[in-house]
Amino acid sequence: MNLQQCTISSWSFSSVTFVLDINTLPTVIGVVVFGYTSHIFLPSLEGNMKDPKEFKWMLKWSHIAAALFKAIFGLCGFLTFGELTQPEISNSLPNQGFKVIVNLVLVIKALLSYPLPFYAAVQLLKDNLFRGIKDTSFTGCYSPDGSLRDWALFLRILLLLFTLFIALSVPYLIELMGLIGNITGTMLSFIWPALFHLGIRGEKMVNRDRRFDQMIVALGCSICITGIYFSFIELLRAIKANDQ
Repeated sequence: MNLQQCTISSWSFSSVTFVLDINTLPTVIGVVVFGYTSHIFLPSLEGNMKDPKEFKWMLKWSHIAAALFKAIFGLCGFLTFGELTQPEISNSLPNQGFKVIVNLVLVIKALLSYPLPFYAAVQLLKDNLFRGIKDTSFTGCYSPDGSLRDWALFLRILLLLFTLFIALSVPYLIELMGLIGNITGTMLSFIWPALFHLGIRGEKMVNRDRRFDQMIVALGCSICITGIYFSFIELLRAIKANDQ
């Protein structure tokens, strides 16, 4: 629906400028990295694929398709609304009724896509904390008959409500995405994979590959440090602007 709105408006090509702002660039990088932090879902996806051998092919082309779609969608939105483009692009729509419909669709989409990361987080907590006193610190989540215990269900509901509270409490979406992307995104996408690769395969790697991994770690650390600083500044600036 947003794409339809973009195609029926006159595009403002003069609004597109390529200027690097050091104050906002780290936040932008954090937002981009945040959009590709799918590593936590990969083990579950690969394990449940009908043909796990196609995992690399699926991963490569799904990321390429996602990158193209996001780039085209963002460019179309900015060409349509120009300098009036809002951080949440659906809020830039001039028709209030249409805006409400689009936002409702986005809410439904978020609710339908939320179970995947929520399930991955629950599985991670269960495997590390709730597999029984012999293996972990707490009792297992499941009864001997295979049913979920009442207290385990309560903890899942509590986790769900906590994430909902966080989402409702922080209205600065772009700034927060940049901050989180520069913290967890750089660690998941740059630092940890390269460090784990060095730790597992380091002795068998040639010097060129080892230096390449070290370069990725250094790049990830630099992006993380500068990104946290500038994203935090942007978040404070947005909070002050909203208060005024």
